[in-house]
Amino acid sequence: MSDRELEHIGRSMAGVLRHFPERFNLEMDEHGWVDVRAFISAMVERQPRLHWLRMHHIVAIVETDPKGRYQFSNGKMRATYGHSFDVELDLPTDGIP
Repeated sequence: MSDRELEHIGRSMAGVLRHFPERFNLEMDEHGWVDVRAFISAMVERQPRLHWLRMHHIVAIVETDPKGRYQFSNGKMRATYGHSFDVELDLPTDGIP
């Protein structure tokens, strides 16, 4: 992935997971989780030049994000903060004063 592609996909992930999953026809559960394969399909459908996009690319973005913006689990992903709608994140509260 080039830096430009990484930035583009990252911005799309942030937008979808924080603000507008409906624009990509994605179903999000009450905890903010979205199926990664559905996200990839939606991205490729909207932007065919991303035909090469696979699960491991998304996992790499999630795992290397320096701000910890995303979580990945069991084939799903979500944003950890910054939502413009109500999401029950059920994040651990240990160690928070």
